[in-house]
Amino acid sequence: SFWTDEDDCYCNLTSSEGETDITNNIILNGAGQLPEGRNATLNWDDPEGEGKATFEDIDGIEAVVSGDKLYLIIQEDSGNHHGERMFITSPLEHEADDNDIAYFFVAMSGGKANSRGLAGVGIPKGTACFDGEKFQADSHEFSGVFDLSGLLRKDGSGNFVVSAADTGATKLANNKQVGINDKYILISLQAANMKCGVIEAFQADRGGQWLLYRPNIPETIELPPTPEISKEAVIGDACQESDGSPSTKNVSLAAAATMLLLLLSSFLVF
Repeated sequence: SFWTDEDDCYCNLTSSEGETDITNNIILNGAGQLPEGRNATLNWDDPEGEGKATFEDIDGIEAVVSGDKLYLIIQEDSGNHHGERMFITSPLEHEADDNDIAYFFVAMSGGKANSRGLAGVGIPKGTACFDGEKFQADSHEFSGVFDLSGLLRKDGSGNFVVSAADTGATKLANNKQVGINDKYILISLQAANMKCGVIEAFQADRGGQWLLYRPNIPETIELPPTPEISKEAVIGDACQESDGSPSTKNVSLAAAATMLLLLLSSFLVF
């Protein structure tokens, strides 16, 4: 928490999610299914790897307000070979009540392994590039969010509440009056592989789309229980070889980590 330089605005910063495993908190609702049994609970920026369980290279993040609740739309730009991911959170709250944030999968697009990209699908038609042997599949990027709900809100007579003469603050105030599942949210999408055809003819940078998104967040959210790993189990695993025998190397690493924590604790105390 801190005051700004002008001492007229008090700010409170809260970490909603660290560099932690989020796979248990992602709700796919049957979407995000990928080849070879993979899915979008993991990030596949390394096609030969086992998938990354954390967020990777968040490039876009936008707060969406509804009543007294705050939601985040999260957009990655990580080089995911199966397409960049976009999520919307459950209502943010930071109480110590074991109610973890849920990440609802919204969409994914692009990627070097994207089957539509490899098949030459382009919007408009002909914008996908062919190199003489194959179509060039490449990264897409969700890159912007704009909540339209305040601008589209109408009063009981059917007239728009916000006028052209109103300020942005009026628009934001009206955003709050619209339920999260009644909102229309504008999403920007860049498509790096769509640069031929009409895109090239007009000497544009790349193709892309504007998407109109309407959330569908349930009132009751149940996440599967997070597996509990005891401290003893972690130390035990760290100090054993695959055959169960003690490991001198891992014992040394565990001891070094313990010493580091003790040093840090001493530093923080004094």
